[in-house]
Amino acid sequence: MPTRWGMGVMYLVLFVVVAGISILTHGLPPLEDWHSAWLPTTLGPALFVGLYCLVAQRRARDQP
Repeated sequence: MPTRWGMGVMYLVLFVVVAGISILTHGLPPLEDWHSAWLPTTLGPALFVGLYCLVAQRRARDQP
C-alpha cells in the first residue's frame, strides 16, 4: 500500500506531466480561465492517485 509520501510524489509527477503536456500543446493559459484550465490539471492526478490508493488498500485487505 502506498505511503502518504509516495502518494504525494505520484501526484506531483502526474501533475507535472499533465501540466507540462498541456502547456507545451496549448501554451500557458490565463489565470482567469482557472476553471477550465488549471482545475482539471490539479484534480485529474488527484483522482488517479486516490483511486490507486483505494484499489491498493482493498487488495492489501483481501490478501491473507
